[in-house]
Amino acid sequence: MEKQEVFSGYFSGHVEGKEVVLHYAESKDLAHTYAFETEQEAKNFYDMCLRIGEMTSEVSESKQALAHQVLIKENLKGKKYEETVY
Repeated sequence: MEKQEVFSGYFSGHVEGKEVVLHYAESKDLAHTYAFETEQEAKNFYDMCLRIGEMTSEVSESKQALAHQVLIKENLKGKKYEETVY
């Protein structure tokens, strides 16, 4: 299991092989898991999450998690992945 990294005050996550797991602090969901076809795709997605986390720091705190999820969905359009929400 990979080390859990805190990206910001509202979410954290880690990469496990071909999967990226995100946890949002103010969410009723336990985790969002994104499964990709390759480890490189998972790493690229993980890096994207870090960049989006930096971008959403400009958004009001109450809307940061929602903005992060919206930007993730936009960036994943046209890509092959499976998302599971726990």
